[in-house]
Amino acid sequence: MITQGVGTSIVGNSMWFSRYQGKLTLVSPVLDFYQRLQQFIRENRLPSMLLARMEKEVFINDRVRLKALSVTRAIDNFAGQLAVFYSQVDGTSTVDEIHALAPRDNRKFVEFKGSCTNRMINSRSLFSNVSEY
Repeated sequence: MITQGVGTSIVGNSMWFSRYQGKLTLVSPVLDFYQRLQQFIRENRLPSMLLARMEKEVFINDRVRLKALSVTRAIDNFAGQLAVFYSQVDGTSTVDEIHALAPRDNRKFVEFKGSCTNRMINSRSLFSNVSEY
């Protein structure tokens, strides 16, 4: 299974993921959906009230708290093989959450220094690492 960006949050919050034990590859993962939303709103100079309204609407309609959508713990508890490919500056990854994941024998963390997400996805290096892993 390969996920990218917000797809990581979607997969990590799914019932399916709680039973999955295979290989998991994360590219520019968003582990903390709420944190990424905050970052997006700041970067695009959107009104902060937008996030508050969104939180309220999602809770009213779906009974889900956006702050509870972090998948860091679920990914950290994942027992299968894990590979994480990210960049400090890719504009997508929640880097602090990636650093919170515990290193283990069945895990690989690869930082693409200075690369944006598109550059990472199109790189031979990523293809080579994913194929190898």
